Amino acid sequence: RQPLRHGMVGQSPQMGHVYELLDRLAPTTVTVLVLGATGTGKELIAKALHAGSTRKSKRLLAENCAAVPAELLESELFGHVRGSFTGAVGDRAGHFVAADGGTMFLDEIGEMPLAMQAKLLRVLQEGEVRPVGSLGDAPLGLRGRKRGFFCAHQRRSRRLARSPTLARKCASARE
Repeated sequence: RQPLRHGMVGQSPQMGHVYELLDRLAPTTVTVLVLGATGTGKELIAKALHAGSTRKSKRLLAENCAAVPAELLESELFGHVRGSFTGAVGDRAGHFVAADGGTMFLDEIGEMPLAMQAKLLRVLQEGEVRPVGSLGDAPLGLRGRKRGFFCAHQRRSRRLARSPTLARKCASARE
C-alpha cells in the first residue's frame, strides 16, 4: 500500500516533481495556476497547497467557474448590495470576502467571461473587491500579496500565454 503524501497517492518521478513543487509553493504567498485535464486532481493540488500554508486554519473556498452561469458567478465571487439587480433583497458577501484570510480556488478560470476576468485581475493586483452594485471597495487578505489565491484550467499554458486574459497573467507569474 502506497503512503499518502499531501493527501495523494503516487510515487512516479512526475508525482515526485509535483510533491517538490507543493513543498516549495505552499509556504509562500504567490498566486498559483494549476494546469491539467479534467479529473487530474487540480483541486487536490489546491487543497494540498492550502494545507501546507500558514492559512491552513482558515477557510479554503473553491468555485468551478465553468459550472456557474456568468450572471450568477459575479455575485457569487464578488458579492452584491441590496437592489443591485432583481432578487438582490439584501447585501451578500461574495466568496472573496468569505475566504478572506484563507484561500480561494477558482477552477476552470479560462471559462470566466473576459469582463469578469478583468474585475478579478483587480482583486489580484489591488487586493480589493467591489460587490455588484457597490460604489466602494473592500480590502482583502488573500494569497499573492499575502492573499491565498489559486486558479486552475485544463488548457495548456502556452495557449493561455497568447490570450490577453487573467489566465495569461496567472500563467506568466507561474513560469
